[in-house]
Amino acid sequence: MQIRDRLTAELLVGARFLVASLTTATVQYTTLIVGAQFTSSLVASIGAYALAIPVNYSLSYYVTFKSKTGHRTAMPRFLAVSFTGLGLNTVIFWLAIDARVYYVLAQILATIGVSLWSYIALKMAFGRI
Repeated sequence: MQIRDRLTAELLVGARFLVASLTTATVQYTTLIVGAQFTSSLVASIGAYALAIPVNYSLSYYVTFKSKTGHRTAMPRFLAVSFTGLGLNTVIFWLAIDARVYYVLAQILATIGVSLWSYIALKMAFGRI
């Protein structure tokens, strides 16, 4: 594959990742904002991230990476990436909240912090690297 074709393919995957991420983030942030009305923002953040995992798996597997890897292989890899991401999200969110950052902004910082790592790890999980 030529460099130009490879770059075009990577840009398309990146664009699909962005669309899938925005969709997943909509689920996550909606759940966070509603959940924060009933519990602490940290608990709401953890719950929102966890609720977004199946949405993210479906979009990552079928849309972003168009994986040919079977679910028996891909799902455990994805869950390992997701639960590591949940840990990173929780630590970043907690540090931001501890620094008295508004909870929605804290979640935005956590999302940014987890996104690059997740992109690379999910590409590996779905056999695209």
